[in-house]
Amino acid sequence: TAEVVISASSPVSRFTDPRRLASRTFHPSSFAAPAKDLQGRISAWWQVDLGEHRRLFCNYYTMRQDASENYPRDWQLQGSQDGTTWLTLRTHTDDCTMVRPGQFHSWEVDLEA
Repeated sequence: TAEVVISASSPVSRFTDPRRLASRTFHPSSFAAPAKDLQGRISAWWQVDLGEHRRLFCNYYTMRQDASENYPRDWQLQGSQDGTTWLTLRTHTDDCTMVRPGQFHSWEVDLEA
């Protein structure tokens, strides 16, 4: 069976270890370092590849703030079946939900919107 593969825009370090992204236990971590997207914009990303024969039905997702005080405010949750064509499932703009290190929150994914 294929394993789940997690990658990021930054190299692996003690703060960006991909195994921590999928952990149920809180570990201090950090955002992925910035990289340029296909349009040349600066962005940071994490990618979770479930493998060829797996699909995910996502109606909610949860994000946990790292141990820093650099709180995410603008981001998108995207999905892809081929790793090339991406569908935006939810967009966050000036989202001030998370305000404490280690805090987590869940958001609904409205695929009808």
